[in-house]
Amino acid sequence: MKRIFIIGALVLFAFSSGAQHRSYPVNESPNPSEGIVYNLPKTQFLVHIEAIKTEITPGPYYLYAERFLGIHEVAKTAHTSYALKSVRIQAQSIADPEQQFALHPSGKSKTRQAIQLDAKGCLQSIGTTLSTVTSVPIKDSGRKRIKKQTAKRYTEADLITRDMQQASSTARMAELAATEIFNIRNARMHLLAQDSEQTPQDGTSYRIVLEELNAMEMAYMELFLGKKVLYHEQKQIRIDPETIKDPILFRFSPQQGLVDKADLSGQPYYLQMDITPTQLPTTYESKSKPEPVGIYYRKPASTFVQLTDANQQVWFEKTFEIPQFGQVRSLPESMSKTVQLCTETGQLIQAAYE
Repeated sequence: MKRIFIIGALVLFAFSSGAQHRSYPVNESPNPSEGIVYNLPKTQFLVHIEAIKTEITPGPYYLYAERFLGIHEVAKTAHTSYALKSVRIQAQSIADPEQQFALHPSGKSKTRQAIQLDAKGCLQSIGTTLSTVTSVPIKDSGRKRIKKQTAKRYTEADLITRDMQQASSTARMAELAATEIFNIRNARMHLLAQDSEQTPQDGTSYRIVLEELNAMEMAYMELFLGKKVLYHEQKQIRIDPETIKDPILFRFSPQQGLVDKADLSGQPYYLQMDITPTQLPTTYESKSKPEPVGIYYRKPASTFVQLTDANQQVWFEKTFEIPQFGQVRSLPESMSKTVQLCTETGQLIQAAYE
């Protein structure tokens, strides 16, 4: 009876205890269908851009703010503005379609030996079992309103008193609204100044009363000052480090937020990469004569990434190990019995002779 096991991205084949393995580029393999096809990894950048969007709406009584409240600075027109909060660059590993190889066994089969690929098809290990790590997908939260208070949110309809409804002019309504503001302030001052015997013994109730008075005052003040609402906005840009030719990664406008790179209304943000050439590793090549290739792996290049704006302010900087900026190396057949590779960079972690 056949047993079929499906365990993530694990691929198991039967090889002898002294099995060796040979790898070929797929287009040079004697018979790719009989081998195990694997890729080397490459890195993409996922740029997370977080901004604060501010929407301001003028209040219906803004013309009377100075007369009844003595306030000069109020919102007179509706407008929207953006401010960049943070930029974060994340390295994500994918399979490199240009670096694909076929792994073939040799020798007589006596025991089972594991060859493990990760979920994206990159070689992870030979001759040893490693736990598979599954990356958690990043979710774009889009726009999210910033909440600043827990008290009741009053609408304009909640604030209209009977006297305000019966008022014959907008100026009279504004005057009555200003009177309500002073009444609320007096009630709050009385609550704070009264004797401890008269204050609520329950601290929670006392706090709730103060919060409600503050919320009511803010709601009436917005009739004069205008309303300000803040939102978190998150955008993502996916790029291949190899294809970056323009140093401008994106542009950001205070009036429109993230804009096209060709839109000169936005301030440019520059991505700079300083690549350190890879050092040749300790040689694994046969000392007597060249051996067939056991596996191919990568020697990633250390890359310093920095994001700055037009004023040279640094928004992000970090050093990454970028596989495609390094070298593709090979391990001789005699060392292919036990191998471990980093599936993020393709770098050799461990290799052992038979």
